[in-house]
Amino acid sequence: MAVHRILVAVDGSPPASRALEWSNDLAAQLDATLVVMHVFEPLMAVGDRQGPIDLPTLYDNAKRRLDGDWTAPLRERGTRYETKITEGRPVDAIADTAEETRADLIVIGARSMSIARQTLLGSTALRLPQETTRPVVVIH
Repeated sequence: MAVHRILVAVDGSPPASRALEWSNDLAAQLDATLVVMHVFEPLMAVGDRQGPIDLPTLYDNAKRRLDGDWTAPLRERGTRYETKITEGRPVDAIADTAEETRADLIVIGARSMSIARQTLLGSTALRLPQETTRPVVVIH
């Protein structure tokens, strides 16, 4: 299987940073292009805050980080990449973006979650392989 496009999902967490680092190394070895995406979850962004939420500002902040510090290591290495920010549930958004961008491989970071939280919220790392036909690499 030839890998020309690698989709990596980032959110600023340590596991996502490790996934991006691993993807950056793999892209260099394979001369592949990275598609670095962030899933913007408005409902998660709202959380327990009181009062009106400025969703455009939250979106702009996420976009700024995606185009800034999250992808800085790629620019430093000279890796070919593009960025994409989407809105929705991570599993669906990642699977849809992989399809849209024709990614050959999906890379995500796995967060530690309690069994109760996995049951209530689901785990992207557990559910994504069931939602796509593309290979999924989970970095811990």
